Amino acid sequence: MTSYIRLLLCFLLVTTNIFSQKAKTSFSVVPLGVMGGIDEKNLSAYLIAPSNTTDYICLDAGTVNAGIEKAIEKKTFKVSTSEVLRKYIKGYLISHAHLDHVSGFIINSPADSSKTVYATNKCMEMMENHYFNDQTWANFGDAGPGFPLKKYHFQTLNLGEETPLTNTKMTVKAFSLSHVNPFESTAFLIKNENDHALYLGDTGPDEVEKSDKLKDSMDSSCSIS
Repeated sequence: MTSYIRLLLCFLLVTTNIFSQKAKTSFSVVPLGVMGGIDEKNLSAYLIAPSNTTDYICLDAGTVNAGIEKAIEKKTFKVSTSEVLRKYIKGYLISHAHLDHVSGFIINSPADSSKTVYATNKCMEMMENHYFNDQTWANFGDAGPGFPLKKYHFQTLNLGEETPLTNTKMTVKAFSLSHVNPFESTAFLIKNENDHALYLGDTGPDEVEKSDKLKDSMDSSCSIS
């Protein structure tokens, strides 16, 4: 129990600048969807950008268009849905390829603009082989089966390696998570200057997953100097 308390405290410390009203806010976070299951208008997707910019990266993309429309309704954005999709969202970080984390991204791809999609090797292979394969859906990427339309640049992330997020000031490090072992998900550590935010894709306690990946991911995030 002590180790999990320590990990929870570490998570709060890593992300505290996002939410603290007393400290300088380093990130702007806009939820487009926060649930799973059957509510197709509220599936996992979060926009994150350096504060006072519109250089957003979408963390997972189960809901996109409906979430942007809700954000406009709430006065978070004062431009059109199309402009947020095409100009504000600079890329996608996909934690794993379950449909409730990618369906909005797939469905909206014909209306989207060129940008980069980031994922680990296994996640990228699943998206290329099962979705963007010229059978289930047109291949809007620059790799994979069929005829790549090259709208999206598919960039594979190496675990633990800091990678710049194109057209933003942010970088990301990816860490492996277990999601119904042996299936994999991903934790993303987002950096903006000297501040960090940690996003966890779907996972469970290491005891349940029979894995040490959650602990390893949290320990790696806590080791930030």
